[in-house]
Amino acid sequence: MVDETLELTPKQLKADLEIFAKELKRLGEKLDQTAIRSQFPQVPADFFGFWYKITLESTANRSVVTKRIGNIKDLPVIGWREWVKLPDLGVSRIKVKVDTGARTSSLHVFDLSEFSKRGEKWVRFKIHPAQRSQKNIVATEAKVLEYRSVKSSSGKSTIRPVIITNVKLLELTWPVELTLANRDEMGFRMLLGRQATRQHFLVDPGGSYYGGKPKRKKKKRKRSA
Repeated sequence: MVDETLELTPKQLKADLEIFAKELKRLGEKLDQTAIRSQFPQVPADFFGFWYKITLESTANRSVVTKRIGNIKDLPVIGWREWVKLPDLGVSRIKVKVDTGARTSSLHVFDLSEFSKRGEKWVRFKIHPAQRSQKNIVATEAKVLEYRSVKSSSGKSTIRPVIITNVKLLELTWPVELTLANRDEMGFRMLLGRQATRQHFLVDPGGSYYGGKPKRKKKKRKRSA
């Protein structure tokens, strides 16, 4: 129970708590509860124990948060749409939508078929790397990591094969889990979810193509006779 003979106003408690927190931060690992207790005789004993515990925890958490913020500041920035490479699949460039609202990443494929290779499950499939075009086709194959139930934006769940493949964006190449699905009706042939970008990039939802855009080939004009 808190000693009711000590009348501390909320303002006094707040002021003492701020001093208390600074003292804990200053002492760092050399925390001495008895020594600190002597500096706050006006705080009831039971309340002090609780106060000491939560302040110590918040101080420790603050150092973790500060470290994370420092790491975040060092991350490169990408936009909500980017051009990436899929070197393992033979795709030199494909436009992706960076969607932090989606947990997993997915790739549009067609002519998907399963086969066994050295006793393991593999899949063969084809990719249309160019958006809104079916001219360029890349045929490739990959080892299946697992089959996973994935819920689409419409709320429909389907079982999809999952592969791990390297993605290259900016100067970074890293492995990403991709679910394979027919996304032909979607605007982007590939979706990069937050699981793939976490701890690798900061996402600017208002920016695009921080990694640059491929140069378009100029169409030759036919000269009139």
